[in-house]
Amino acid sequence: MKSPLPFLAVILGFTLPTIHAQSPSSLSDPRGQALPAPEFSGYLPQLFADNPAFTASLDFHSYGASGNAVAVQGKLAYLNGKTRFEMDMASAGDANLPRQDASSLTQMGMNTMISISCPAEKVIYFIYPGMTAYVRRPISAVADYKLEATQVGAENVQGQNCVKNKVVATGDDGIPHESTVWNATDLNNFPIKIETVQNGATVVLLFRDLKLDMPDAGQFNPPADYKQYEDFMSLMTSRAGTPTPP
Repeated sequence: MKSPLPFLAVILGFTLPTIHAQSPSSLSDPRGQALPAPEFSGYLPQLFADNPAFTASLDFHSYGASGNAVAVQGKLAYLNGKTRFEMDMASAGDANLPRQDASSLTQMGMNTMISISCPAEKVIYFIYPGMTAYVRRPISAVADYKLEATQVGAENVQGQNCVKNKVVATGDDGIPHESTVWNATDLNNFPIKIETVQNGATVVLLFRDLKLDMPDAGQFNPPADYKQYEDFMSLMTSRAGTPTPP
């Protein structure tokens, strides 16, 4: 029986912190390929100032200059700056995983990952329900940005009439970051689609099945009966001696 350590070393690099509007993070799928991760930080939370509580399905797409495309889908809950994103890791990436890799994820209990970001507490949790474990990592405080929105048109997105805006966000460093935002007029101007260019790649966030209801606050905490690890190496080491099922 072989140790899962080499496979764990790769897949634990696949951490989905949340959704960023400035620059994509790097992560790896079980084949060792680099993927961008959406991160819910930077100026992006300010786009939801009028909708501080909601749940939705989130589609994240990145289209590189070379033609490579990456897709990540999951369930998102948002509450006053906190985010909870749940995804099936076996289905993420630029193509479906080989059947043997998807099966390995399930055997190790890593086919589902939940990330919970709590900016006020400056912490993010990466939770693996199948392993009854999570990793706790510190994050930086959320910075303030000055946002300027200019209407550039009107379009229908997923059956919703939207105002199309160009949004320019400028931080303390004076560097502007530009996004195109589609605000749904019948959904309290919710930014149902967001598109930006990051390091030469076009990144699109698309929200589906939106509910402007307050999610349960309890789901933004890691389960009390799960074992906490301070880093991924500790989690990997703790599981290194556990053989994979035949």
